[in-house]
Amino acid sequence: MTKEARVIKTTISSLIVLVIAFFVLFQSRNLIAGPQLIINNPSNGEVVEDSLTEISGIAENISEIKLNGRNIFVDERGNFNEKILLSYGYNTIIIEAKDRFNRKTTEKLELVLK
Repeated sequence: MTKEARVIKTTISSLIVLVIAFFVLFQSRNLIAGPQLIINNPSNGEVVEDSLTEISGIAENISEIKLNGRNIFVDERGNFNEKILLSYGYNTIIIEAKDRFNRKTTEKLELVLK
């Protein structure tokens, strides 16, 4: 085998290994990132006028999600939509998500019922 053929063979092998490594890292990004919560509605600090308020958002990479300590439902796309009864004045709502590796993320909503 000539020197040029060995260089080409080594280069191709290196590229294949790099592509496989990149693919594995890309596919495992959800495992590395852990649980993620995005609250769409209502905004933190919002003043609401209806005591029955809807909390909605998206949860990714989770095995369990709780709203003020109560398990809630998440659809197959990660969307959740729950109604909660607020008391007059200042209210604190805690949304906690956990993944299958027991990593947690928490979002805190502070709402004022007018």
